[in-house]
Amino acid sequence: MFKDEELLPFLAQHGKLVLAFLLTLLALLVYLNIQLYQRWLRHRAGEDDNAPNIDWSQNMDELELDFPLPLGATSKDVECRITSTTLCFAFKNCDRPVELEGTLYRNVRPDECNWQLWPISKPTHVKLSLVKAKMGHWKDVLQDHTNKKAE
Repeated sequence: MFKDEELLPFLAQHGKLVLAFLLTLLALLVYLNIQLYQRWLRHRAGEDDNAPNIDWSQNMDELELDFPLPLGATSKDVECRITSTTLCFAFKNCDRPVELEGTLYRNVRPDECNWQLWPISKPTHVKLSLVKAKMGHWKDVLQDHTNKKAE
């Protein structure tokens, strides 16, 4: 790229520009590091509060929620009530029985919604599928929900 005899004249001519670029890059890396650290702290605080760890994704027609299955829980321990406007998903006989409860961000078709243990052979999660009443993008699952992990 540069030979030794070419580097010194280049730095003499463009040294301030190179220094400004490197300082800007360093500031950006420090900022991103701070953001990641704050995100990690929020995540850790959520776990310490025994908050549910719920992942969810969506397309225009439906949402899919993924709940970790408590150790030893079976399908008989799952309690799921869905109306067009509300959702209550809980595990019976567990440390934190209610995983998610509240008013949905928008309406769903409750007769078309379902849940299943996943994977089928040795379940570790519960997948809950909510079919949207109207196509569109949801900002969150519930109207006043703090566990935001949209993908």
